[in-house]
Amino acid sequence: MYQTFLACWCDTHISTPITLTQDSTPENPKIVDSKDFLVELYPDVKPILDFLEEHHIIIFTASRTAKPRIAKEMLKLFGLDKYIYNSEWGYYSKVEHIRQLVENYNSSLKKRESENLTFSEICLFDDEWRNSDVQKKLGVKFCHLPNEQLTWHNFRTGIDGWRRKAAEIN
Repeated sequence: MYQTFLACWCDTHISTPITLTQDSTPENPKIVDSKDFLVELYPDVKPILDFLEEHHIIIFTASRTAKPRIAKEMLKLFGLDKYIYNSEWGYYSKVEHIRQLVENYNSSLKKRESENLTFSEICLFDDEWRNSDVQKKLGVKFCHLPNEQLTWHNFRTGIDGWRRKAAEIN
């Protein structure tokens, strides 16, 4: 989530407590930490999340953050928690994060097995190449963010790649 939605890591750049700035708005939220370090979302993040929500797309977050409490607080202050179905944060790999997210999602809905979320239905947008192992190990579409941020261009490129991959499977 960090370096994808915003230009910092909550476990290395942020000093608590954190608050919204006085000039923060719901459309343009800004967070400041105790050392006056300013954090803003990348410009395309909220519009992309709005698009996904409008199209009933489930959004998970996964992060190796050592400070999940701060990460959760930042999501809430930025107003992003309303978009996120579930999150897995901690030291283990993105493969394990995604396995857990899918398992929790499928078991929570008590659907028939044929209606379960599958790994091939998932895109992981991530700035770190080391996380591309989700594609080989799980069949998740890995969408690398070369400039470390989620933009409309990167989003469309990732979704187009996922569509091509899905067409190959079917």
